[in-house]
Amino acid sequence: MADLAIDGLALVPHYRSVDGTVLVQCRNAQAARCPTPAAHGGLLMTYKISRRRPSSIISRGGLGVSLIVLLACCGCGSGPTAHRIRPDTNDRYYPQRAIHFVEHGQRSTGVLVAATPGFESAFSATWVTMLVPTPPTRLAGPVWTDRSSGPELAREITELPRSRDAFYVGLYGESARFRFRADAVWVLGTDPFIVALPAGAPRRTWREFAETATGVRDSSPLSPLDPFVVRYVVDEELDQPLARLVVFPPDFWQRAETRQNAGGDVSVVTLPKPLSVADALDALASGGDPLRLGVVEAVALQERFASDVEAARARLADRERQESRGVDSASRPAR
Repeated sequence: MADLAIDGLALVPHYRSVDGTVLVQCRNAQAARCPTPAAHGGLLMTYKISRRRPSSIISRGGLGVSLIVLLACCGCGSGPTAHRIRPDTNDRYYPQRAIHFVEHGQRSTGVLVAATPGFESAFSATWVTMLVPTPPTRLAGPVWTDRSSGPELAREITELPRSRDAFYVGLYGESARFRFRADAVWVLGTDPFIVALPAGAPRRTWREFAETATGVRDSSPLSPLDPFVVRYVVDEELDQPLARLVVFPPDFWQRAETRQNAGGDVSVVTLPKPLSVADALDALASGGDPLRLGVVEAVALQERFASDVEAARARLADRERQESRGVDSASRPAR
């Protein structure tokens, strides 16, 4: 089966066609929805591409073929570097502004920063996108002040744990979103890792969120990428009502860091009444066990399907439903 080129991504099929669907692995190291394998232990994301939408495939002989052009680059090395993410790079899919979060019981704000420990050539470059606190904060570690960053600060940022890495937050946050078939989840806590499910439909569709909070100015050619549905909290969404919290185990990041099974059970906390994102952040920062906030149920993070075919169908149905949710909230029918 030949390679595919879909929405500008280089994709490699790794599973047979099922009901008009091809499962592929993404090999484009520059796209936000396809993180670089070199930077993340060779992990490849899996996507389901409907073959009934040939307009999204660059066709050749009935099946898309990707053409990868390598440009030689000499003298393209760099020392440790860090900078705020920008709308003119592939980090444009992330929020370009202040982010609210709770870590170890401390409420803080931060920004997303792209950093590299340095590289000798562009082919060996490794970049990470990290959530870095801004002052005032009581969290330990590097702090971003928007002044020119030196190499030492850049190194410290690249060494932050996975709980601050936008890739891993999106990866596991998406697992929770899919598990509960939510339109979106909000990242409330980084460590322990806590995401929240909305009460009813999100006040902003994924397209509205993309154009409001990220570096994307026109979302019409896009699909619901992880940063649009696994949302860091920005000012505009502090009033979003929440119904449930998904609390990951306290040792979740340690197990993920050591490549142990990061699945297992999560604790779903059903709130007695909907809370705004702002109130939920305050409640998490007020101390105590987050499980105290409502009725708790243990749920397996990884859903069990009868077969890979059923899993593929569920993923495809979820993606099609997500794409249909991109209609502006103002044009939705009244409930």
